[in-house]
Amino acid sequence: MLIIGIVILAKIQIWIPKSRKFINGVPSVLINDGQIKLEELKKARLTTDELQGSLRLKNIGNVEDVELAILESNGKISTTLKPNKAPATKEDIQKIMDILAQNGVRSQSQNQSQEKTPPLFQEAYDEGDIVDYKPPIH
Repeated sequence: MLIIGIVILAKIQIWIPKSRKFINGVPSVLINDGQIKLEELKKARLTTDELQGSLRLKNIGNVEDVELAILESNGKISTTLKPNKAPATKEDIQKIMDILAQNGVRSQSQNQSQEKTPPLFQEAYDEGDIVDYKPPIH
């Protein structure tokens, strides 16, 4: 009976799209531009401690850093950080590196790669270059 009920509810959602908001619920905005929406928290039956706990699980220490937090219909909270608080991507770092290179500033990793530093296992590299290497027989 339970499986039949689940299948029927799924079919109803496909046939009548407006029924989704009654069956699954609608997402609600809990934080907008760093401000907690207390009315939405009450509707969702959440406390500020629970909201802050879920933010901490996402490594967000301050509510003011959040641009938007939405309680999805599946019960999970999705967040987006403000642009100035979002972590840098590889693309962002590469742009900065390119700007620095244009201005004649080199990073330490570039300076180190240009220096002649021997590999960690120099002997193994040297032996790998020998074509006719035969181990000694005891």
